[in-house]
Amino acid sequence: MAKKKFERKTQAKQTVQETKQKKQIVANKTSWQFLASMAAIVIIVFIVYQPSLKNDWTNWDDPTYVTENPMVRNFDLETAKYFFNTDNPVSLNYHPLTMLSLAMDYSIADSKGKKTKDNLYPGYNAKTYHTTNLILHLLNSLLVFLFIYFLNYRKILPAIMVAVLFGIHPMHVESVAWISERKDVLYTFFFLSALIFYVKYLDKYKLQFILLAFVFFVLSCLSKGVAVVFPVVLFAVDFFKGRKFDKRAIIEKIPFLALSIYFGLLAIEIQSGGAIAKEGVISYGNKFVFAGYGFVMYISRLFVPVNLATFYPYPFLTDGGSLPWNFYAMLGIAVVLGAAAIISLRKTKVFFFGMIFYLITVALVLQFITVGRAVMADRYTYVPYIGLFFILAYGFNYLWENKDQKLKFLKYGAAAVLAVWTIWLGYRGHEQTKVWENSGTLWTQTIENYHAADVAYKNRGNFYGQNGQPDKAMRDYDVLVANNGVDSQVWGNIGNIHRMRNDIDKAHEAYSKQVEMGPTEYKGYVNRGITFSIQKKYAEALADFQKAIEVGAPLQAVAINRAYTYLYSGKYVESIADYDFLIQENPFESSLFQNRGLAKYNMANYPEAIKDFEAALKLTQDKGSLLYNISVCYFMMKDNAKAREYAQQAAKAGYAVPANYMNGLG
Repeated sequence: MAKKKFERKTQAKQTVQETKQKKQIVANKTSWQFLASMAAIVIIVFIVYQPSLKNDWTNWDDPTYVTENPMVRNFDLETAKYFFNTDNPVSLNYHPLTMLSLAMDYSIADSKGKKTKDNLYPGYNAKTYHTTNLILHLLNSLLVFLFIYFLNYRKILPAIMVAVLFGIHPMHVESVAWISERKDVLYTFFFLSALIFYVKYLDKYKLQFILLAFVFFVLSCLSKGVAVVFPVVLFAVDFFKGRKFDKRAIIEKIPFLALSIYFGLLAIEIQSGGAIAKEGVISYGNKFVFAGYGFVMYISRLFVPVNLATFYPYPFLTDGGSLPWNFYAMLGIAVVLGAAAIISLRKTKVFFFGMIFYLITVALVLQFITVGRAVMADRYTYVPYIGLFFILAYGFNYLWENKDQKLKFLKYGAAAVLAVWTIWLGYRGHEQTKVWENSGTLWTQTIENYHAADVAYKNRGNFYGQNGQPDKAMRDYDVLVANNGVDSQVWGNIGNIHRMRNDIDKAHEAYSKQVEMGPTEYKGYVNRGITFSIQKKYAEALADFQKAIEVGAPLQAVAINRAYTYLYSGKYVESIADYDFLIQENPFESSLFQNRGLAKYNMANYPEAIKDFEAALKLTQDKGSLLYNISVCYFMMKDNAKAREYAQQAAKAGYAVPANYMNGLG
């Protein structure tokens, strides 16, 4: 009897041991699959977005955020204080963490680069900023994987699908390949982190998880204002996880809701300064139509992302004053989809949850509140698509795990379609990333797909003008003139092209129109002042430069032109003062030393003039005129030997030294 009892105990121990071993094998297998899945996601997404690392800056907000924003050139406590001050929004957005991350990139690029005459600001190396954006996107793809994995009861296949589709979709390229859209990838990083901690909280109800969710929610709001929808998303997660809508579920979200209201009101207050259209510009009826249009168009672009653009213009009204018929049709489809989501609750929570997640996260950009001049934007899908991808992934996973042999053909057919579609999305995403190579390629795509987008002609024309292609620039500006879409900046650029062609009268006319259309903008006054100076109307030029300063022009923008006007109008003391300032700002520009030397020469301060000419010599390859200037200074100092020495050097450098001057030196 004792023997049998011992055998039973031994057998029980062996069974327990075998069970532990099997569980360990399963755990190891799951762990391996988990890590392999994450590695695969990173590799796939990186391959799609790798071209972005070769892209340059664009003229679509990048100057405002970085390349013309001196505040990003320092990554320190003072910079942090500046950006955290709500009185200092950037492009009518309060997102201090986003701006600090850009300042951090500047610091990194600056530390790796070298300041030279041709590269005064090595911190503007675009690759550094693109690298940070890509790293954040890769991390976001992994966070999507983790969020869906924990949300959907630790099922790996749906999590992989959602993460990959999120990572490679062409509609998400704008959020990643556009440096100024750093706010999108950064806020999403914190937003998804907060969601993951909240889902973990629902598993164990440990206080630290909801506290961490709140901390990351705060960080998300400090990166982009649209994060304020987070508390509403939490209620949607509660619903999907089957949590009761009780007092505790509401009370624990009060801090989230309070913070959301604060940042929401702050965003409205700041954007009321220009980003939000005034009431009455668009009727309430049309706002609902536009919202329905965007709601459905984003869904259609999820499946077939074609005719993409950086800017989607509002439609023209018909002769009867109504919108095109397809806008009303989209609103009807949106209503049908909403009804379908509600009806689906009889069978499953999945479709409703995915649609409500999508609606919550896209609602603020559906133009109920008219922000900006575009009816929709690719970047607005970055987080919302997670809900739609979840519906697709859950549905495919349900079909794949179904053991019914009758569904075998459907199962493999769906897998084949999914594979082809995913590969096509990856290819489209890869190619769309290349579109962001520079402003020329970017706006060309918009013009090809949306001929009425005046902003595209303007920005491409600006790009051509700044890159020495005035004929191409004028063709784009001619389109704007024909469409009556010329603003003050475009008139300024048209003036620049006429000036490049040495047609000063037409340039002056264009700059006058720039001043007329933008009387509170300094660039028009500076530009017209330059033409006055070229026409030797120095008093008028100086009056324009003074007006530019009065309306807020930075001294450097005025001084570079005013110093020249002072020089040639005989105001040498004032000219030298401006050149002193300019040289302090840019000690690598030869012409600044040369012109200051000319001013000193005209004041008969020949030794100091020589010092400036010698400083200029070290910074340029065109040495002939400078050597001649030094020779003349020595001649005026009655040192003919030195004057002859430098005159001979000037002649050897290719400068046409006057024969009578050389003969006079002996």
